[in-house]
Amino acid sequence: MLLTSSLGTLQLLTILTHLVSAPYTKVEESFNLQATHDILQYGLATVNATASLQADYDHLTFPGAVPRTFVGPVILSGLSSPLIGVVGGRVNGQLVVRGVLGGLSALSLNLFTRAVRQSYGSTTAVLYTLFQLSQFHLPYYSSRLLPNTFALILSTTAFSFLLPAPGTPSRRQVGHYKVGIYILTFTSIVFRSELAILLTFVSLQLLLTRRIGLGNAIVAGVAGGVIGLGITLGIDSYFWQSYTPAAPFNTPLLTEKTGLIWPELSGFLYNAIENKSSDWGTSPWHYYFTNSLPKLLLNPLLLLLIPAGIYNSPRTITEAYILPALGFVSVYSVLPHKEWRFIVYVVPILTLYASVGGAWVLNRRSKSPIYALTSLAIISSILLASLASASMLLISSYNYPGGQGINKLHRHILPSFSRSPPALPKVHLDTLTCMTGATRFLQDAPLYPSPSPHTSPSARSKITFDKTEDETTLLTPSFWSDIQWVITSSPPRIIGKYEVVDSVTGWAGIRIYRPGEKVWLYEEPGLEEQGADKPGVGNDSRIRSWIGRGIEDGWGVRDLLLRGWWVGVRMEELVWVLRKQDGESSIAMVVLAASICTRGGKAVLSRQFREMPRSRIEGLLASFPKLTDTGTQHTTIETENVRYVYQLLDELYLVLITNKQSNILQDIDSLHLFAQVVSSICKSLDEREILKHSFELLSAFDEVVCLGYRENLGLQQVKAFLEMGSQEEKIQEIISRNKEFEATEERKRKAKQLDLQRKEMSRNPTGMGSTGRSGGSHSSHFPTYTPTPKPVVADSYDTYEKKKTFSSAPKGKGMQLGRKSKTTEMFDQVRNELSPEAEERAPLVQAQETAASPRQSFSGDRKAIQVTISEQISAELSRDGGMKSFEVKGDLQLKILDQTLSKVKLNISANTSDAQFRTHPNVDRALFNGQSVIQLKDQSRGFPQNQQIGVLRWRTTTGEAPLSFTIWVNAGSSRGKYNVTVEYELSSDDTLRDVVVSIPFRHDEPSVTSVDEVYEVAGDSLDWTLLSVSEDNATGSFEFEAEADSEGEFFPMTVRFRKEKPIVHVDVDGVTLIEVGEGVDFSREIKVVADNYVIN
Repeated sequence: MLLTSSLGTLQLLTILTHLVSAPYTKVEESFNLQATHDILQYGLATVNATASLQADYDHLTFPGAVPRTFVGPVILSGLSSPLIGVVGGRVNGQLVVRGVLGGLSALSLNLFTRAVRQSYGSTTAVLYTLFQLSQFHLPYYSSRLLPNTFALILSTTAFSFLLPAPGTPSRRQVGHYKVGIYILTFTSIVFRSELAILLTFVSLQLLLTRRIGLGNAIVAGVAGGVIGLGITLGIDSYFWQSYTPAAPFNTPLLTEKTGLIWPELSGFLYNAIENKSSDWGTSPWHYYFTNSLPKLLLNPLLLLLIPAGIYNSPRTITEAYILPALGFVSVYSVLPHKEWRFIVYVVPILTLYASVGGAWVLNRRSKSPIYALTSLAIISSILLASLASASMLLISSYNYPGGQGINKLHRHILPSFSRSPPALPKVHLDTLTCMTGATRFLQDAPLYPSPSPHTSPSARSKITFDKTEDETTLLTPSFWSDIQWVITSSPPRIIGKYEVVDSVTGWAGIRIYRPGEKVWLYEEPGLEEQGADKPGVGNDSRIRSWIGRGIEDGWGVRDLLLRGWWVGVRMEELVWVLRKQDGESSIAMVVLAASICTRGGKAVLSRQFREMPRSRIEGLLASFPKLTDTGTQHTTIETENVRYVYQLLDELYLVLITNKQSNILQDIDSLHLFAQVVSSICKSLDEREILKHSFELLSAFDEVVCLGYRENLGLQQVKAFLEMGSQEEKIQEIISRNKEFEATEERKRKAKQLDLQRKEMSRNPTGMGSTGRSGGSHSSHFPTYTPTPKPVVADSYDTYEKKKTFSSAPKGKGMQLGRKSKTTEMFDQVRNELSPEAEERAPLVQAQETAASPRQSFSGDRKAIQVTISEQISAELSRDGGMKSFEVKGDLQLKILDQTLSKVKLNISANTSDAQFRTHPNVDRALFNGQSVIQLKDQSRGFPQNQQIGVLRWRTTTGEAPLSFTIWVNAGSSRGKYNVTVEYELSSDDTLRDVVVSIPFRHDEPSVTSVDEVYEVAGDSLDWTLLSVSEDNATGSFEFEAEADSEGEFFPMTVRFRKEKPIVHVDVDGVTLIEVGEGVDFSREIKVVADNYVIN
């Protein structure tokens, strides 16, 4: 009994150590944690429950993908409530709730350990405990509010009853088996439906080994199922309000008939039957055996001890449930989406098997040196696994920047207000912050609240937290008008003047530190050090603790044994705490972008000063010409969200896009300065000249406006900043001019020498020169060079095409002061030999005539019913032209702008034999399969208004990739040089648009020798661009020479393109109003793009 209690205490302490070391949570735990908080905070409403739940509870605002059960949070809140009252605000309720769950996990492990001791002896029990606690995942997640944790507690408890106990009367043992079946059934009904697979295998083993009768098994299973079903239907139907129109989810048939909801059945249908879980990623069938189980067990010796336990203790194969455990993992491997937490329930069983084998070895350690050495290896592996687990715990503790950020927010925000403030400010939390620890518990109070004389007891209730995710709303300046504090992972996206008051560093990998280098704790000179003397600024207090000392030098090991070398962590700032600057409580006045566009609204050049999507800028510019009035020199236009301030530049527009709160007089003054800058840099105001000086213009724009705010500069100051040069660059320019002068003199000397030779030959037509040699008649022909006349090309051509074609000139990786490339020197020499007139007549690029293909739809021409057909093409191609894998995923989306047209049906034309089709759960699937019609099951309801709804999805892995490639890589003339040829071939009749092949490289810029279309060097990749690939240019090639350590550096190559026709034939023939049976107009848009198209 003392041994069992000691092992139980050790299990509880280990779990609590993991809890205290990593007290924050992530998004996977958010549902149960937020639900527990809401039950504790707001209780259960008995009057007007729907309104109360919608106003106070989190799950109806952020429901997730599938419904989850409230049974766990209800039990956990009931057990935690007395303890929260006892601690009296000295510890955040989140720690109390997680501590209670960790205690339940420790209790279940202790019950299982006691059963192991009764069945296999004390040595096996001790070894099992040490093996289990030296692992990482099970102790770490034992206090985390995942649905799998609740299921793990109950399944482990069930196995403690299912293990046979020698000496127990058979009737009592049968009762234990019935309790185990009852618990597993209850758990699969309420918490995790996948446990039904494990229950089936366990029941079969008990029946086949005749340890329980069929009648007893059925009684136990039915009892667990009925009780579990009654509990989950009653509790979850109340919290999800499934019997009201406000319910976000339903269980097919059950909700329609009874108004009740069964969350686990809904989740099973969504994940397993409809296979929607694959949207979160897929893994190969062997993933659980080759990745998850070794990671869960952590100690590799356990994989060797499991067969030893089976071989040397044959009876355990029918008693320890190894076959049901492996059968469960094998069957569950059928689902494509895999995560280790789905099979964590078998870890205690597998660990038990390894403990049986380890105990067999330890009991024979005195019989042979081999057994003694093996026993020593077992003990050593436990120590090493514990060290690895502690390292993983330390790393994991720095993976919750959102939780640390909101904890630091409380340190800054509460002392800054008096004892009774009228209201505490509004705080915005971005998505990453919410996903990495910003829970409702931490919104109420810091992790370890400390009484402050400056904070009133009701202060925490006055803090308002905002979790807006919509990009359009976040780009609206008025949204930030009442936001005083922000916790964000991307400060440039915040509109307004905010100052950084704190930051949170997180795990970013490992690095090798040389002797004398300090690890991250004291290395960075940024915010961490700047705030070292301020309370609450920088990292938390752990950096001065024993954990921080271990990170820094391994408690002296670095200097003592490694001579100053050290493998340490690399940390980065992940989250920042921002505070609005004084005097900025009103809406910030910012310039969002400065653009030069054509009269049709196509951008020639644009600079964004706030983080905005490119599509947003293009959309604003596209709608701008429709609002303009050409009768004035400059004017302004206001829309719902932005203001245009513009001026006409010959055939172009100079446009400033600002928010509506910006100072219009200042904007007009900024517009004049922008116009002066453009006029001073460009000789003429046409597209060609603008693009020729685009780099200078963008640099000048950045000088005028910084992060959306106008700098106090004039034209002369902008010019001065642009002309600031480098002394080294001037020296290099002088050297280059000297070299050019020497080359010119050498050319003149050679020309003079050739002239003298011609004169000498004219004096000696017979070929007898001053050397006295004789011979037959000799005629000498000297080559002459006649330049080819250059065709004159008109200056008017499409800006977008010009930009892409102009990029055919090789570019460097960035600005390189004082250096001229070989290509530049050759061009200078040829230019010096040609006349200025010839250079002016030479066209920039060869004009190409391309037929403008009409778009499928345009945003301004869309009807009240909009249909979008989208496909993403994924393929992995081999270098020799073969295809390793091919997949096409598509969906049909419907958007209705007029509520009167919401009750419609779509007549679909689709080749269902080409792909697997899935309809939305609310769509009548039988009608689609029989008549190819998309229509809601409930015809009394209409499709939602102003929402993009996916009504049909399809997927296929058959077919041929539309574009195939053959890559030829040959070693060059010198070592480390490779000649690479990329050939493409169009495999279909469809035309591909905007084809870009990105080829990675690591060393110097490649030298392109032959190319079809154009190319561009962008960062560390060489982008080969083809405007279109059709039957006219069904094949093409691209050749270049580059340095590389191996040919593998050029792979994987990525390919991007778009098509105008989907791979799988899907179309909408018509849209019909159901009530009147008449067809209505609709717009159709087709988007087919290459999503993950690689050459490897």
